[in-house]
Amino acid sequence: MTEIGELDEPSLTEALVAEVRRPVDADARRVAALHVLDWIATATAGLGTEEGGILTAFAASADDGPAWTIGYGERAESTAAFVNAGLALVLEMDATHRRARLHPGPVVIAAALAMAQRQGTNGARFLDAVVRGYEVMIRIGEATGPTHYRYFHPTSTCGAFGAAAAGASLLDLTDRQWVDALGNAGSRTGGLWRCRLERTMSKLVHVGESASAGLRAARLAHLGLTGPRHVLEGELGLFAASCPDAEPEAVNRPGGAEWKITETSLKPWPGCRHAHPAVDAALRLRRHLVADGVPAGGIEEIEVVTYPEALGFTDQPRPASTPEALFSVQHLVAVALARGEPSLDDVAPPALRDPELAAIRARVRVASGEPYTSAYPSSWGAQVSVAFRGRWYREQVRDAKGDPESPMTAGEIEAKAGRLLDRAGLTGSEIAAGLAAVANLPTAGGLGQLVAVLPGRSGPGRAGPARR
Repeated sequence: MTEIGELDEPSLTEALVAEVRRPVDADARRVAALHVLDWIATATAGLGTEEGGILTAFAASADDGPAWTIGYGERAESTAAFVNAGLALVLEMDATHRRARLHPGPVVIAAALAMAQRQGTNGARFLDAVVRGYEVMIRIGEATGPTHYRYFHPTSTCGAFGAAAAGASLLDLTDRQWVDALGNAGSRTGGLWRCRLERTMSKLVHVGESASAGLRAARLAHLGLTGPRHVLEGELGLFAASCPDAEPEAVNRPGGAEWKITETSLKPWPGCRHAHPAVDAALRLRRHLVADGVPAGGIEEIEVVTYPEALGFTDQPRPASTPEALFSVQHLVAVALARGEPSLDDVAPPALRDPELAAIRARVRVASGEPYTSAYPSSWGAQVSVAFRGRWYREQVRDAKGDPESPMTAGEIEAKAGRLLDRAGLTGSEIAAGLAAVANLPTAGGLGQLVAVLPGRSGPGRAGPARR
């Protein structure tokens, strides 16, 4: 058991709080605004799914409040955070941090938006909360280690810390209150990966509960509820309980990017991020095949070599549903070779039944190997090789499209958002208003313009049945 004298020593959490309370620069706010746009688009498109309908029904059963719940309207802060976080994860098109192995956007932005509305804050303070929430969530995620990832969903484990940090930033808590908020957020964290092995929707509970619990921890700290200072590294703390190969030094490791949000990858296509390096390589191959007149249906063999964790998540040779297709490297590579950049239509049931895609998918063999295994998790890479009439074509990708080394441009992020919002049923003028609202966030006096374009029960800023 930790001795009282040990508690007098500075904790990792205290050092982390001192670091993240520094001023947020204009560049980080600009990046955060693009992440907010990406989050809004993915969450709004999530309304059209079965999971989206369930989350909307959950919102309908909850209490009224000041926070906008996408697809329904004003609800309590905790409900808005829970529902909006889940919606942003449904389609597997959200932001990913590679070394931390987690998705900060769904949790942190949902939490920050819910509290910011209740606090009546301006756009800059909202973006600062997003940046600080990402920072805390990612730093702790980087420290948890690979064994933790085997059993726990880090987006859940570390998400409550990120949500609490966003809330602490908006509430302007003292250093001690920040530590209390993070301590209590971490003391109830979890998120078992058992849900990966069964056809469940539990990941939505993981992110929703993390977002709402983190906000509660921040509000309780503001009222004086104390939490453990050594929740990370202390006896009976997070690392001791669930991270046998933790890297505590990563929490406050110097160097690297000014803010972790700038290291976070955005997804140009749907699907588990672990499959994206192979998709990217397949897309590059497709250009060579088309130039040489090689029909996708004529490909005789397809080999994918990547790192073991990618196969643990995406080795799904016969997907039978959209959720399974999103986690099938075989299907996504087949789509990339036959059709080009994957879209949401390409993971829908008709595409799964398409004879050409099924035939190509059946030819995909997967394996793990170097240099991808050693480079992971700093780099998520893959090689794809295809054979046609005795000739092999190969492409390898060290960093996929959307990674910091191969970033999506602001225009590409806006185009992705436009496609998703159009798919969700928004009109051209509504989409344009959304893009303008996000662009104006750094100087906006409030969040009214942004909230006005979020879908409600009959469209942006209005009430009536949720659009499916």
